[in-house]
Amino acid sequence: MFTTIGYLYNQIHPVVLGTSSPDNRWNRMYYSKSVKLHKGVDNPVKFKIRNNNQKDVDITDSQFTLSIVDSKTNKEILNRSLTIEDATKGMLSVTITEEDLRDFTMNQYHYGIKMLNSSGVQYPIYVDDNYSASGVIEIHNDAYPIPTPAVEPTVGAYNSGTAYSSVVAVTLGNNGISTAAYYLSGFSGTITVQGSLEDSTGVGSSDWVDITSSTYTTETGVAYTNFTGMFKVIRFKIDLTAGSVDKILYKY
Repeated sequence: MFTTIGYLYNQIHPVVLGTSSPDNRWNRMYYSKSVKLHKGVDNPVKFKIRNNNQKDVDITDSQFTLSIVDSKTNKEILNRSLTIEDATKGMLSVTITEEDLRDFTMNQYHYGIKMLNSSGVQYPIYVDDNYSASGVIEIHNDAYPIPTPAVEPTVGAYNSGTAYSSVVAVTLGNNGISTAAYYLSGFSGTITVQGSLEDSTGVGSSDWVDITSSTYTTETGVAYTNFTGMFKVIRFKIDLTAGSVDKILYKY
């Protein structure tokens, strides 16, 4: 029998607090590993802050910020506050979520960490022996399936207070779990998700069945609904009393 071993461990990256003289170093950090992030999952990452002598730093009452930037344009793509896990040992953590990485299109980015101490003074966090504050982040998308992007059906004209969205064809292989987001402005009425087992080109008015309905009263903002069912096509029925449905996003 062939056995494959999987490993679950913390991704910890040592970095150096730049508050001492560059000449005051006993140990050099010759190699700085790239931070590896994978699309399709949440990625927990830890950073261990040390001083120039590679000793732990007490970071009590300090704040840390991680910035991820485009390596070509230096434009910030993502900004996250780091959580202090152990102040006396200089341990920081952050989770880059699946949603955070959705719009990352390149394979490699740069990152930087800033420290704001209790006196309001900012310091750079160095990531290599040459006192560079710019580390490397690798984005990988070959291990997990990329989520299907949301579809935005168009809403047709209202007839006696009722409108229907355009028909959305569901790709084969759908697991039946779907989510819809309704962008509402003072909306009062009911939105019904309808499905059919017919192909999009042959579905008739009598082929639709109601899956789930949500009723709102002067609702403003984004409302969500989840539903399960194996259908070939989906549409949305809107019974409007007041306000408007600005758009609908559907994801399966």
